[in-house]
Amino acid sequence: MRRLKIAFVLVALPAAALIYWYLSSSEEAKAQADHTATAWKCIKCEHEFKLTADQANKEAVRAGGSMPLFCPSCAEKKAYRVAECLVCQTKYFSAKVPGSTGMCPKCYPPQQNKKDKSDERPPEEDPDYDPPPPSA
Repeated sequence: MRRLKIAFVLVALPAAALIYWYLSSSEEAKAQADHTATAWKCIKCEHEFKLTADQANKEAVRAGGSMPLFCPSCAEKKAYRVAECLVCQTKYFSAKVPGSTGMCPKCYPPQQNKKDKSDERPPEEDPDYDPPPPSA
């Protein structure tokens, strides 16, 4: 019975170590794989680039742990992650990026300002409209 226990330990420990090594190395490989790449764009020079999960983590540390990241083209800390429109494939910034609406600019163009819209409405629909006095 003692030999069985020793044999089990001699087989189980190396097997456990092998499984641990395999699982941990595959996580590292996944983080470095191309399929983890995300799109980024600089708001200053408009340079577009991709980073794998591992690269993005390293760049975030280099940038002080927060967004934006440093642009590889102009070296300014003005690179943000971009999304891609499912309809037209245009890349755009999220609403968290300064000056961005968080919507595809092609499919959802910026609205005119309210002053322009009120000029297009008939005067009767304008809340500030004062009808002229009736003429006698």
